[in-house]
Amino acid sequence: MFRFLSLALLLAGCPGGGNSPLDKPDAAVTLPPDAPKPNPDAPQQPLKGYGETCTNGSQCAGGLCIGEQGSPFKCSIPCNIEIANDCRAVDGFCVPIGGGDHGCFGMIETLNDVDDAILSVGDNATRSLTPLGDADMFLVKLNQLGKIRFTATPSATIDVKLEAYDMVGAPIGSANNVGPSLAEGLETDVQQIGGHMFLVVRNVGTSTGNFTFSVTKIATLAPSPSIAPRSLETAN
Repeated sequence: MFRFLSLALLLAGCPGGGNSPLDKPDAAVTLPPDAPKPNPDAPQQPLKGYGETCTNGSQCAGGLCIGEQGSPFKCSIPCNIEIANDCRAVDGFCVPIGGGDHGCFGMIETLNDVDDAILSVGDNATRSLTPLGDADMFLVKLNQLGKIRFTATPSATIDVKLEAYDMVGAPIGSANNVGPSLAEGLETDVQQIGGHMFLVVRNVGTSTGNFTFSVTKIATLAPSPSIAPRSLETAN
């Protein structure tokens, strides 16, 4: 049984306010005007680490303070979206923050191996889930329109869970419906080329082994209203 992800609903939010998300496909803002400004005469405070609450980048060891409007901003570090799981060291997602830049955000535990990969529709990858509790992250570029299926097929002994996250690391679905050696799957309807999703395959069983993760197009659908990718905002 494949579970369908309602990607259109979850990616349609606009960080800039009530305008259409298409008005600001790569939105970024500066420090909110009502945020307190640093006092130059005050004693210097220790710089904050990744994930700590902030109001501007000067408070952060990584020089970056990002967040979504209406939620606390957090200290971050820059990352490269073209490197698979580039935020592995801080257990985060590499997310867009405007202007073509990216920063680490959120929390996802994948352990420290280098099995992660960047894939497109039509690709597949075979990896090992070792030790117990290991997880591998795949950034999947949504480069084709229509219904896309994500499938994690384990070897004969392991039990896997398939997790899906949007471009800013928000969970949008998971599949953990069957037992060891059986495939888990999720589907989504891609309505606009250019975005991506994070798919994580996690070992939830009692043994280790290999699995194959595949991304396939299964149908061509009628045109649907366009949606824009989400991005986080930056407090300078």
